[in-house]
This record gives sequence, C-alpha cells and structure tokens, in this order.
Amino acid sequence: MTNRKQSIFIALILSISMLIGATFFSNANEVPQNSEAFKGGSIDLVQNLNIHMYFSKSEVDALVNPTVAITYPDGSVDLSRTVASTPVGVDDEVVSCYIFTVECAVKDYDKPATVCIVGNGGETITASYSVKDYCDEYTDRFSDGEFSVIIEALIAYGDAAKVYFARGEDTENGILTNLEWVPEAIFSETVPEGITHRSATLLLESEMTIRHYFELDEERSIENYIFYVDIDNDGCCSASEILSPKSKTNAKGATVYYVDIEGITPKDIATAFTIGVIGKADGVEYKCTYGALTYLKRINKIDAPNNTKNLISALYSYSVAASEFEGPDFYEGD
Repeated sequence: MTNRKQSIFIALILSISMLIGATFFSNANEVPQNSEAFKGGSIDLVQNLNIHMYFSKSEVDALVNPTVAITYPDGSVDLSRTVASTPVGVDDEVVSCYIFTVECAVKDYDKPATVCIVGNGGETITASYSVKDYCDEYTDRFSDGEFSVIIEALIAYGDAAKVYFARGEDTENGILTNLEWVPEAIFSETVPEGITHRSATLLLESEMTIRHYFELDEERSIENYIFYVDIDNDGCCSASEILSPKSKTNAKGATVYYVDIEGITPKDIATAFTIGVIGKADGVEYKCTYGALTYLKRINKIDAPNNTKNLISALYSYSVAASEFEGPDFYEGD
C-alpha cells in the first residue's frame, strides 16, 4: 500500500451514540477476542476505503511507554505509529479515545486490520476489525434507505474485486485502452515531437489510479518533456501539478513511460482529469482529458472477460451510491 499515514490521530472526544467517521459509529467491542479498551470502529464510505479504530484513552494511558504494531488487511505490518496527544473535555456521556486509521484495499474488505498496543511491562491491548464487520452490523441494523444501498454496493464491489484479483489478473496494467479507440477521451491536435501518448488504464487493486502510457522515438529523452495534470479545487479554481514519469519494460521488451493520477475516490469517478505534456525543445503542448468513467465506458463496450466487466459494473454501482450518499462528514484525522 502507498501513502500510509505515519502518525497516531489526535485523541477525540467521542459519544458512543453519535454519528462518526464516514457514517455511524460501530460499537464493536463485543467481539470476544478484542480488548475491552477497543470501543468500536467506523469506515469511510465515499472516500478511499479506510478503517477507523477507537481505543479508550484512559486504558491506553495506563500502559507504560506503549508501542504500537498495526497489521493491515493485506498482511503487511506498520511499526511506525506512536501514541500521543491529549483530549479535551470529558463528561458522563462521552468517552475519550485514541483513533488509529488503517487503509484497506477493496479486495481485502473481509480481512481484519489489527492494532496491538504493548506497554513495556508486557501489558497488551489488541483488537481486530474489518470493513465486513462494519457492513455486517449495519446490514442487520438497516434494511432500507440510502445507507443500506451504499453498504450493499460496497459488499458487491468487494466481492467482485476478490474474484478479479484472486485469479492473478495483471494488477500492474489492468486492461490497456488504446486511446485511438476511446471516443470519450478528448485530445488536443498538437503533440510535441518525439513522443506518443499510447494508452491508458485504471488501477483498482489498492487506491484508484489512472495511468497514462507514453512511447518515445529513438534517441529521445524523457527529460525533454514536462508532464502535468490540471487539478480542480472543489470547482472554485484550478491548478497544475507536475507529474514525474516512471519507466518500465513492456511485453515486447521496449521501454515505455507512464504517469499516474492517484487518489481518485468512488464518489468522484465521473471527474475527468486533463493531463498535459510540454516539449522543452519546441514548446509544443499536448493535452488529453480522461477519467475513470471514460475507462469504464470503454471496457463495457469491448469484449472483456466477465470478471473484468463484473468488477467495473460493481465499481460503477458503488460510485453512484457514494455520490448520492448524504451521510455525515467523514473523519479524516491529521
């Protein structure tokens, strides 16, 4: 996984009955193997999939010089987290908690994240929690309404992702879409000399990423080109972000270059991103507007494998549910 947050989130004053995280707080400390210090969890439903786990501050603070180990749903381990900060204001109806946030790939939605807090005397607070734990609780609690719709769509997307990636699909490339065959993409007519925008794909194994591939003519250097993406800041203004191209060897043994647009969320799947390439030598600029939905539409029209079409169909249904969901604001932490 990439871009994992490296610090413990600040202690939060938390009412067990309040709405929290992306949606409702789950009082999940009834799971037998979990410590009583674990007060529950929540998940982000409309952003990238994150699990938030809440631990009683008073019980964590009782440990001397505690250290933290987090096991992610994919099995990787993070030992960099620390316990820090002080909560503000406590009364009879709230519990002061430390919050740990753990990223989760959709294909791992049924696998737990585990937080283990150990004092230097050997005392241990341990809890495990998954996206599926959350979904199961609220599937039982709600049978209709927009909340049940997004939960059901998330489960369907997770199940489709498990099938797709379990079969050893090309998780690095996905299915490349030759840009000459994608009428939904918008291109400029000018192109700097020596470079060709060859294809694009959508990566889904962890966070959603659009990847654009380029090829260079012989004796050309990637250093002679500037790559960027236009970022729309909530519709109020736009800015350009420079992209750093990377290289790889394709199936034919040739070197290709690619740039990634990362962190695309399900609720923003219809957003189209404009990437640009500027030739340093001739000053010519090329632009292409392409989004996740562009990719989904194209894959839906071609003869793609059933597990691929099932995956993109489930993703689209989940994105529609996420865009229509009007639950409380999600908690992002620091």
